[in-house]
Amino acid sequence: MKNSVRLVQSFESLHASPESTDFPGKLLPPGQRIESWHIVGRASDWEIAQERLLARLPAFQGIRLLAIEVADPQTFTGVRRLAAFCADGRIRLRFDHVIRDPAREDAGGSMAAESIRNLCAKVNAERIGPMTPAVMVVLPLKPKTVGEILPLWVWLEDEQISYQITVGDLNGASERQRYMITETLENAASRASLTERGQFYCAEARDALVAGKVLEQANGIVIAGEGREAHEAVRHGEVALPLPDPPFRWRLRRLLRRWKLDNWSILLRGVTNLSLSLVDGSRASHPRRSDGRTGQALVIGWYGTETVGDKAILGGILREMFAKRPELRVTVASTLPFYTRQTMNELGHTTSSEVVPYDFGRIARLMPELDEVLIGGGPLMDLVEMFDLVRVMHLARKAGVATVIAGCGVGPAHWFVTRWAIRALLELADIVVLRDRDSKDLLDSWHMDSQKVEVGLDPAINYVARLALPLRVKEGRGPVLGVAVRDWPRKFGRSLDQAAFEARRSELARLWASVCDGFLRQHGGQVKLVPMHTLHIGDDDRWFQARVRALAAEKDSIRQLTGSYSAEDIAEEIRDCDVFLGMRYHSILFAAALGVPTVAVDYSRGGKVAAFGRRVLPPESVFDVATLEASQIIGALGRALGMRRDSEKQRRHSREELVSKARLAGEAAALLL
Repeated sequence: MKNSVRLVQSFESLHASPESTDFPGKLLPPGQRIESWHIVGRASDWEIAQERLLARLPAFQGIRLLAIEVADPQTFTGVRRLAAFCADGRIRLRFDHVIRDPAREDAGGSMAAESIRNLCAKVNAERIGPMTPAVMVVLPLKPKTVGEILPLWVWLEDEQISYQITVGDLNGASERQRYMITETLENAASRASLTERGQFYCAEARDALVAGKVLEQANGIVIAGEGREAHEAVRHGEVALPLPDPPFRWRLRRLLRRWKLDNWSILLRGVTNLSLSLVDGSRASHPRRSDGRTGQALVIGWYGTETVGDKAILGGILREMFAKRPELRVTVASTLPFYTRQTMNELGHTTSSEVVPYDFGRIARLMPELDEVLIGGGPLMDLVEMFDLVRVMHLARKAGVATVIAGCGVGPAHWFVTRWAIRALLELADIVVLRDRDSKDLLDSWHMDSQKVEVGLDPAINYVARLALPLRVKEGRGPVLGVAVRDWPRKFGRSLDQAAFEARRSELARLWASVCDGFLRQHGGQVKLVPMHTLHIGDDDRWFQARVRALAAEKDSIRQLTGSYSAEDIAEEIRDCDVFLGMRYHSILFAAALGVPTVAVDYSRGGKVAAFGRRVLPPESVFDVATLEASQIIGALGRALGMRRDSEKQRRHSREELVSKARLAGEAAALLL
């Protein structure tokens, strides 16, 4: 609202301030009026607080919102007179519950959840005719909350309780904490459950942090009283201020993304580019540049959406490249540069790398400086972004730059245009190393020329198996079961009709909860929920895992990892397990590379999970997600748990065999430098 301010005042100053006929006018700049009044802190006496508010409110002309923090719902007494006054004056009355200590809060009936339920019940009892005061839970993102707040966030959405995300306390945040807050804001900005205003606020706060700034909220805020409490509440992000409406251009971009017009543009541009390359012959010709080596390489692929496994792929490839050329400089093209920059920091390549936006003009200008362009792992499958890969490889070929496909898989590729794009990539690449035999067999079944194709293993194995992890320190009694389950995407269940798929998908969270409970009852110990992905693009595993834990009866023995993690962090968490249940491909790969007995769930139904599982696991340890039962998984985990008694020598030999094949992709990338 133009010419309006938000007034923030503590209960302490509300009680201490003498009543005055010119309050709040004396606090306001000329020509301004109050849009919302926020009372923060702890009320020593609700009855006195209500009297003070009733005495002051008539002086507030045009106020739209009165927001009152309820620090302790146990001491909250009725505010029916205040609710009636606000209803008569068409003032929205809201009671805010601020989350300050999320380490004690989760979805399993914790103190915070009970406190919020208690507040909702008491506020709902204050109904005045059709008017009901609202409850808002404030989720401040700050250093001490960002790694712990997610389970409560999931619970709020499941219970359909209103919440507002805020940002505070960034001055003392470490680089890692700032990154985690930025990633959380990126995820929040894309949640359909948030209002447009909430999404816009999170997007603006994210962009400010990426630029090294802090989203400024102090403008338009007036602090009443002499005490520090209100100032501290604003600084800590503990005040749910009204959010501005997003501009028209932002809404338009959001609408275009919803209609997937970007995807249609990529597809049209890609098909046109492929057609022209056939006409001018530029795809077939490959004049290698002879003006010397530059010591620079460009990595393209699915960066900007990378899972923990994708981070390890990049780490495994770069390990071999830097072994050959220590002075190498690597540029990674990313659709979300801040996210991939963190990946490079985690891999230890902060000073030897640059992350650039996936912008074709910028990539074209880089070509004269490059020795090599490589597609660094990931699937070649039914995604329209495949055509972006073809376009960059085509630019490299025309510039005489060496091209490599390193450690990729092939499929699923049901679209004709996808197979066309894969054929083009094979023609454009000087060297091709695929991550499994099934991918090469698929190319052969399409009658594609695969003579230059080598078969290795996923480069992530090369990274994980050669990490210098600290020695395991066993805590507590009993075995540790690691569980890396995820939601089941529709694209991997298309062999089922829609109704059968949705029925099965809705069962899975409860099924995994039953598996956790069954394992704990039979073997004791602890279950650890391990996320392999924490970004909304590609599904954030933590949301599904939080629901699994909430459904489990033995939740006190289930620990959920709720932060953001590097590939090395996750490798260490998996290494410390006695037995492992994996669903994502790279969770199974990590466990195999680390010698942890594993049970695999094939959610792709005959895809990469099944192919890798057949190679490294007993047949009775690989299950189809559409048909498995909890009792089967519990039994398989018990059998796998017995395998930990196998000799270390045997497991070491198996790992060495895997690593030797996994190095091929990185060695191929290093060959042309």
